[in-house]
Amino acid sequence: MKIEFSQNKKDIYEDISLYIKNDSIHPLALTNPLMRPMEAQALYTSISTHGQLEAIYVYRDRVIDGRNRLNALLSLGIKKIKVSHVKRTMSIQDIKLIVQMKETKRMMTTPQKAAKAYKQVVDSNGSVSLRSAAIANAVGITEVRAARDLYHLNQGRFDLLFKGKSIKLLNGKHSNSIRAVLTDTVELASKDLENATDEKQPIDRSPDWKQSVHDAWKSTTKSLASDDKINYLKSLLRAGVL
Repeated sequence: MKIEFSQNKKDIYEDISLYIKNDSIHPLALTNPLMRPMEAQALYTSISTHGQLEAIYVYRDRVIDGRNRLNALLSLGIKKIKVSHVKRTMSIQDIKLIVQMKETKRMMTTPQKAAKAYKQVVDSNGSVSLRSAAIANAVGITEVRAARDLYHLNQGRFDLLFKGKSIKLLNGKHSNSIRAVLTDTVELASKDLENATDEKQPIDRSPDWKQSVHDAWKSTTKSLASDDKINYLKSLLRAGVL
């Protein structure tokens, strides 16, 4: 659903004291649990490093989404906070949907968070680092590196993991583990290259294609086991990519 905001009251800065009173949290916001300590610490670190990236949502002067951000901002001693006021004319049913939608986003799996983090790196054109994206999404840097490698090797599989889907592996099993999918994808890429070379099928060796595979190889070296690296490298050499 589309969230409607009050005119000139989206992403504005207000005094935090307005939202730490006893009745400043909307009852609907209390239906969702607070973050676990590790997640809360990651959010605290992200805000202390990068500032408040997402506004706190307010409906009729009460917080409907952003209790965790509010707690982190309060702990950091930040006085002016970013707030977006949802239109007062929105129905209580619409507000329920907003709260549920936000909670669904927070319930993303680790592979989804890792994929989301790397998407942010790509979309930023280099202004966001892997580590910053990992912190902002409360996910490990190793997982984000694996997401990066999968993105360069097989964007279709990357997109499926981002959507929370499991991937059918070469052994017939399904998995949504980003490491398992990455290892399987390297094996799949190796087989594809071997088949193309052995059967003398024409391979698109345009500079862009060769550079893409070459970059994928370089980024993959940090995530794969030695045997996987060696097999993939052999395939690339046979295919004339390296």
